[in-house]
Amino acid sequence: MKRSRALLLVGGVLSLAMAGCNVQSSLPVGQNVIIQFRRDALGAGASLPVPPTTQEWNGASVYLYGMLRGADAEWLTLEREGKTYWIPRINVLLIEAQI
Repeated sequence: MKRSRALLLVGGVLSLAMAGCNVQSSLPVGQNVIIQFRRDALGAGASLPVPPTTQEWNGASVYLYGMLRGADAEWLTLEREGKTYWIPRINVLLIEAQI
C-alpha cells in the first residue's frame, strides 16, 4: 500500500514537471547566469572527472555566461554580447546565478 502511494506521488510530480508547471518562476530570468553544460554532451564524458563549476576543460570552454532571457520545459534562452542562444535543457548540468 505504501509503495503504491509513493509511486502515485512520484508519477504526479513527474506529470507536473513534464507539463512545464511554472518552470520559469524557479529560474533567475532577467539575471546574469553561468550555464554549465553536461560534460557528456560536450564530448568530455571520459574516465577523468570534470568538476561541475570548472570553466574550461582541456582548453575548451564548458559554459556560457549571459543574461537568462527565458525558459520553458525544453529550452533556455541566453543573451550574450548581442547574440541569442537557445540551449536545450537536456544539455544543461547546472545554472549558477549571482545572488
